[in-house]
Amino acid sequence: MSKNLIISLHPDLRNHALCLLHDLVPIGWVRLLCHAWAKEQWGNSAGNAQYHFILKKYESTSLYCTLHHEGGIPERSNATENLDLWFLTKNPQPPSPLLTQSCLYY
Repeated sequence: MSKNLIISLHPDLRNHALCLLHDLVPIGWVRLLCHAWAKEQWGNSAGNAQYHFILKKYESTSLYCTLHHEGGIPERSNATENLDLWFLTKNPQPPSPLLTQSCLYY
């Protein structure tokens, strides 16, 4: 029985991609910058037996989920639950204080 094994993205490359996304770099640029960074690190190799060195399109979902998790936004909650939590009258808990300040400004 033949099976396609899933080979993970190299952790250093994943961290590099997350840093770029933290800096609000668009995902298209993240792919290009990660490709150039990986080429500097590992040459033209696409990967090894443990990791691959090219950021695939489907991995953007995992990266964004990680960012949401780091920001305190539950991935599996309804939007209404998040909004209720962020804009409570007493003790609101937004993922960033800038969210409340921005909404109050407008």
